[in-house]
Amino acid sequence: MRKWLASLWLILLLPLILSLNPVVYDAGYLAQYQSPEGIRFLSYSRAWDEKQLRALYQELLRNKHGKELAALREVQVYGEEHARMNGEYHPATRVITLYNGDRKRTTAAMRNTLSHEYGHHFAFYYFPQHVLPIQTEWKTLRGADDAYSLAFWKYWNGYHKWFAPEIFADDYMMLYGATQKLNGHDEDVFAKMTTPENEDLPNVLENQKLQHYLEQGSGLHVDQDRVLSTPKWTKLSAHALTVNIMQRPDILYRFSFDYYEGKQQTVTAWTHRGTLTVSSAGQNGTVSLPFEKTLLPEQKGFDGSVCVTVEAVDLHTGLGLKRVLARFEMRDGAATQ
Repeated sequence: MRKWLASLWLILLLPLILSLNPVVYDAGYLAQYQSPEGIRFLSYSRAWDEKQLRALYQELLRNKHGKELAALREVQVYGEEHARMNGEYHPATRVITLYNGDRKRTTAAMRNTLSHEYGHHFAFYYFPQHVLPIQTEWKTLRGADDAYSLAFWKYWNGYHKWFAPEIFADDYMMLYGATQKLNGHDEDVFAKMTTPENEDLPNVLENQKLQHYLEQGSGLHVDQDRVLSTPKWTKLSAHALTVNIMQRPDILYRFSFDYYEGKQQTVTAWTHRGTLTVSSAGQNGTVSLPFEKTLLPEQKGFDGSVCVTVEAVDLHTGLGLKRVLARFEMRDGAATQ
């Protein structure tokens, strides 16, 4: 019954799905390359010649793939920026379009966009039911039960990250997409990490049930070296927060303490942010974060509330996450239970 209903919905919504990103073929390309699988790479930017398109094909191969690769028809690179997106995928024509090629002149600059758009191709090939406005096994496992209904008619009105196909494509990027090593001494390392657009959903990198579901449906296994667990706080004392982190090398954490006057954590009540950066190297899986290292000297007797967020990046893969870790109140410079 459920499969029959899903099929009916797919048929009814097919015209709408096919019209989401209409692609008009443009024969005025400046360079082209055809892969051994028959995928055409077309450039409409002077910054992308045949050599660059060949390199883009090699970058595409760095995304874990299976039989769905041969079903992809084209990858197009346009020089101009798009007002709302870096790229798009059209399921009817099986074409990936990448924008901003005049500025993004390297495969590294296109990496995450290409992985995300290929994630749409992966999703439509193996799990076409993910676009339906009904409860599916994927939505249940992902914790995204209302994703489609929340965003379907408000795609560009602040709900983009809740649109089911966008969540699925980002999941592919995080679980199967091409990765890059990062330098832990780079002051911009957290800005360079790869993260999903939707940071409100549970962390897909530690969702074993969802990963198994995708593996069963596609035949592609998730490499376990991608697993990145969300830190959990275990103890709040008067002067420190104790947190559990992964016992694995090459993970860098940044804990941000935002201090607010009073209980309402609003922009106008915000007073200060203090940060602590911790490496997993040499740790026993538990770290203590003393408040005095994040407070200003004049805040010794701080009264108000605190929001602690954590960013974590695996320097080996460049994959990361950002989450709210804890919220609590302080009185006279000490946390209250």
